[in-house]
Amino acid sequence: MSVRTGVSRRAIALGLLGAALLTSLIALSCSGDSDSSPSSQSAAAQQVDASSFLISSPSFTEIRPRRRIPVQNSCYGDNMSPPLEWSGAPGSAESLALIVEDVDNAAGVWVHWVLFNIPPDATELAEGVSTSTAVLLDGTTQGTNDYKTIGWFGPCIPKKAIDVFGGPRHHTGPHSYYFRLYALDNSLELGQGVTKEVLLDAMEGHILAQTETIGKHQIRQEFVPN
Repeated sequence: MSVRTGVSRRAIALGLLGAALLTSLIALSCSGDSDSSPSSQSAAAQQVDASSFLISSPSFTEIRPRRRIPVQNSCYGDNMSPPLEWSGAPGSAESLALIVEDVDNAAGVWVHWVLFNIPPDATELAEGVSTSTAVLLDGTTQGTNDYKTIGWFGPCIPKKAIDVFGGPRHHTGPHSYYFRLYALDNSLELGQGVTKEVLLDAMEGHILAQTETIGKHQIRQEFVPN
């Protein structure tokens, strides 16, 4: 009985050891294939590009110390577009696109700016991009905002009246404006003046990376009704 038991135990031990070795070999083989796969390397590179793709503005920020979008960029000021800066766009990008929208508008998400075919090597938009032309000198093309005009139309939050009996000032809360920048693997064959929806449809399947920054704007102004 003791001999048979010893043999049986040795057989089981050898069998388990063999199974463990086989499993390790399979795991190493699969790991090697994954690491050397061109598609895996491409995906990893794209992920690195995406994580370093950043946009900001020297005029506003929600990072402390916070600065609101200036009045000069609103419809109560000069209504000119704010300056924007970005970096880290994927090297394989063929063009960039930008959509700016107010997510707190009472009527729903409200589009303030649509841009596409921005050159891939561009790293900024200066303040006050012209609204008198849909196609800029570098080929950047402007679409139609929700005010039905070409180019930028700034924050235009409705004013509220002061209490006629001398009560406290009334005002709307701040609205959040999302500046979303997209890096694309192609240039878009779209006509000038397209809407956000048309642009999003054309970009589908071509977005390499995207980034965003948020600016807030608030109007505080008193006026007494006639």
